[in-house]
Amino acid sequence: MDSGSKVLLGALAGAAAGALVAGLFATEEGAEARKRVVEGSKDLTNNLKGKLGDLTTNVKDTVADTYNSVKQTATDFVGQGMDKASSVASNLK
Repeated sequence: MDSGSKVLLGALAGAAAGALVAGLFATEEGAEARKRVVEGSKDLTNNLKGKLGDLTTNVKDTVADTYNSVKQTATDFVGQGMDKASSVASNLK
């Protein structure tokens, strides 16, 4: 997890904690305050699921791109080695 993701996750956790405390100390009836806390928690959970889903997709894409790049580089390297080996073999004849 990069530092930007950590900052975002920390900010979201802080916002959730602040919302919870504010909800509990509000002047509304206790039942209404609990309802707001539950709704806020659901919203936060859905938001985090979306962010983590996006992060997971980005990581998968990055890994796939890196794999393909390394695979292509290795293939090119092997091809160059085979070309050099053929050249050396031809020169020895």
